[in-house]
Amino acid sequence: MSDLDRRLPGVSEATVRWIHAALTLERLAFVDRALAGTLLRLGAPRDSTSADVLALGTVLASSAPREGHTLFDLGSEQEPFPPLPLPPSLPPRREWEALLSSLPSVVGRPEAPAPLVVEGGGLYLYRYWRAEVRVARLLADRLAGEREESVGEGTSRERLLEEIFPEAGGASRTAALAALGSRLLVLTGGPGTGKTWTAARLLLLFRRLVPGIRVVSAAPTGKAAARMGEALAEVLPPELAVPSMTLHRLLGASLRGIAPRRGEFLPWDLVLLDELSMVDLLLMESLLSALSPRTRLVLVGDQDQLSPVGAGAVMGDLCRALSAQEKGVPRGLVVLSRNYRQRESGLLQEFSRKVAEGDGEGALRLFERGDPDLVFAPVAEGWPENLLVEGFSPLATSSSDGEALERLGGFMALSPFRDGPMGALRGSRHLERVFSRLRGSRGFRAPAMILQNSYDTGLMNGDLGILSGERLVFAAPGRPEPAILPLRMAPPWETAFVMTVHKSQGSEFDRVCLLLGGELHPLLTRRLLYTAATRAKKGLVVWASPESFLSMVRLSPARSSGLESRLSRHLSSSRPQS
Repeated sequence: MSDLDRRLPGVSEATVRWIHAALTLERLAFVDRALAGTLLRLGAPRDSTSADVLALGTVLASSAPREGHTLFDLGSEQEPFPPLPLPPSLPPRREWEALLSSLPSVVGRPEAPAPLVVEGGGLYLYRYWRAEVRVARLLADRLAGEREESVGEGTSRERLLEEIFPEAGGASRTAALAALGSRLLVLTGGPGTGKTWTAARLLLLFRRLVPGIRVVSAAPTGKAAARMGEALAEVLPPELAVPSMTLHRLLGASLRGIAPRRGEFLPWDLVLLDELSMVDLLLMESLLSALSPRTRLVLVGDQDQLSPVGAGAVMGDLCRALSAQEKGVPRGLVVLSRNYRQRESGLLQEFSRKVAEGDGEGALRLFERGDPDLVFAPVAEGWPENLLVEGFSPLATSSSDGEALERLGGFMALSPFRDGPMGALRGSRHLERVFSRLRGSRGFRAPAMILQNSYDTGLMNGDLGILSGERLVFAAPGRPEPAILPLRMAPPWETAFVMTVHKSQGSEFDRVCLLLGGELHPLLTRRLLYTAATRAKKGLVVWASPESFLSMVRLSPARSSGLESRLSRHLSSSRPQS
């Protein structure tokens, strides 16, 4: 018996070979195979077919979260890893559920959980099944209490609404009314539609209307938290200030992760969470579990942006479930649609909308207008050096650090990848060499990005500044002079002539050059294109081939998740009876 056979007892040679090939291709990890071996020994399948299905079901359910899914879809006949078809001797996937259910010691159901759980045509790891169940229930419970939760009825409330949200009938005032009347509000809209403006004024409304209310703002990243903190400082007077922090800091995370709170809730009456699209299922479970059922929760984000790095698509699932409710059920959802950021270029707004709608041909035709605000640059061998040098020259040749900081938001190059031949790391190194050659002994300034939160310096992961000689220079909000750090005292950083699209979330630049290249890749998706395009305020250059661009718009893979259907069932069951 081979070593692989011993690790997967009772499994056929064809399935052992398939798992080995998936490991070689790095689509599976050794921990997936180890879990399969453990469950095979515990479950003791009666025959090789059951053993094959248990082994494959386990490795696919175990690897699913790394692909962004919370479950392995048993109802789909699509190949999980297309270059590697499943062994033809296996039964159809629609028959797997019955085979797996015959192994109750390792495969459970909602009423009797086990390491694997089968429900609704999905095969889960128990951890993700439990998280989905808890998140759906806790969100629905907040909506179910809507009628009891209205705050501050009376003329003083009406006066404050008119003062803080002067546009009668506008979406922002609608959001304020919804937040006053419910323990849960989801506020969504594209970039530039006023989400941050509305959110900051929502907190001002509550702080003025409810004396002593304990309010906090949080976001998944330090950069997003700092940006929201700046927005709040512009709106709230010092005596009504609201702290802003990362979500992990709010939850008391340490190097060991987020510890369970064991019945002790966080002491906040209202929590505002920004950039919801970046929050994965397990992080959302941690947040909801840490909040009292009486705590109001305002969730803010853009449902069309990139899904989180971790498993799940909480924002998309939540928005779809709320949108699908029948009339009369508490909605808890406000969509902002009027764009303020891209008013100077309606063409960019139209382009972003066509991308979000999946109209690749229509988006491609917009380039044919010849407008300098929207340019298609056909891909060629090597980097588009002329485009990038022209874009970064004002910053690189700045005469002072202050001037360079002012120009930092003028231009940015974005790549879908961090590593690889067209990745952000290699692109930044290439431009360092280019400007070294062009500038010689005169030197140059370069954009620099912080890679790790540093509470000692106040710099957060993703913050952008300037590399100027042997120091880093960053704008200091609220201070006339920039913050200067010698390189020896700086937290981890790197030059950032090219950023990844993921890192650019929450940022905006006057002009953006998107480096797609001409190759097709499964990571080149519609959401990534939309996220990159909406970083631009005034101008966008897309460096690609027509084929790679159209493929990207067409590719909109859905994450396998049961959260939307769970939420819909909860909301339907809590519907008031007439």
